[in-house]
Amino acid sequence: KTLCFSVFIKKCVQTTLSRSAVDKEQVSAMMQQLVALGVVSQDQAVEGFYRVLWVLSGLRLDVPNACDLVARFIVRAMADGVLPRNFVDSIPDAVLLHKDVEVCVPVRVPPRAHRGVLTSTCSQLDEQISW
Repeated sequence: KTLCFSVFIKKCVQTTLSRSAVDKEQVSAMMQQLVALGVVSQDQAVEGFYRVLWVLSGLRLDVPNACDLVARFIVRAMADGVLPRNFVDSIPDAVLLHKDVEVCVPVRVPPRAHRGVLTSTCSQLDEQISW
């Protein structure tokens, strides 16, 4: 069951990256409702976003600004309670050091610095959650 919903969250984010701002807004609202209603747990959403980060470089082939859009999805999901506010701090080192995340966060820096870059990006985006 957990696998199914985490894959669902990943697919929601992944397929919406190249869609309109309205579609992104609707998917964000849907994820918020699914978590609020208990259909999808916050842990399942976290796993789904880890899965998105794991395939980030592949997403960039189709959507060049995928890093920015995924960061916006993360910020929105944290603001909506889909992800915990400390999501960026909870990302496992294995995910941060994965080759797909390297494209957005240089691998030369240690995992803690990766978190710093992501936290900084998310903080800047938190001011303006619009698509």
